[in-house]
Amino acid sequence: MTRITKGLKILDLNNKEKSIIVALKDSGPLRPTDLAKKTGVKRTTINFLLKKLMMRSLISKVKSKGHYEWLINDEGEIKESINGL
Repeated sequence: MTRITKGLKILDLNNKEKSIIVALKDSGPLRPTDLAKKTGVKRTTINFLLKKLMMRSLISKVKSKGHYEWLINDEGEIKESINGL
């Protein structure tokens, strides 16, 4: 089991949420449409899950070249989220 997989198990994320986190970790910042293509999850579901993951301090939304992209937060912020469980 990889380190990221262990961390995602601790956070009790569903498979779609895990696929978003892994895609962001592997690819860096992505737009929702790109995340939908990479994960196979519908874009409308992606938008819902992105907001949910942001509320848990796992990801952040950043403005880039006139549009928004999502990125995984640094490990320290994620650890704080885990410690708050």
